[in-house]
Amino acid sequence: MQAVEPDAVVAGPKRRWGMLLSGFVAGVVVGTGAVGLTWASTGSGGDPAAGVDGDAATACSLVRRTGSMSAGSQLDFDQFGRWSSASALMQSASHDNVRYKPLANALARTVEIVAATYKAEGAEFEEHVRQARALCAGL
Repeated sequence: MQAVEPDAVVAGPKRRWGMLLSGFVAGVVVGTGAVGLTWASTGSGGDPAAGVDGDAATACSLVRRTGSMSAGSQLDFDQFGRWSSASALMQSASHDNVRYKPLANALARTVEIVAATYKAEGAEFEEHVRQARALCAGL
């Protein structure tokens, strides 16, 4: 057996904890600043109702932009994705303002029908779509 010379031992990589920690802290500060700036520039000025009304307006904008959710006998996932996003947004808005509950229910029911049948058709489906569009037109 050969003896290993102390100079022959290869040193492992040096850890640079100071640089790693500094980079982490800088990332958190910059990220927090960016989120705060975005929030401040797009916020409702502290009025929660303005945020809820904005959510409802956005949801109705999505409803208006949604075309037919059926592409022949297939579900059009792009159109349905837009519609289901409007539904999720209205569910949130209706928790803060009950006046949005009928619209939230109409949108949610259409999503439930598609989830159960994998089709965007039928009398009940069409009735809830019509109802949601009419409620959005009234906002």
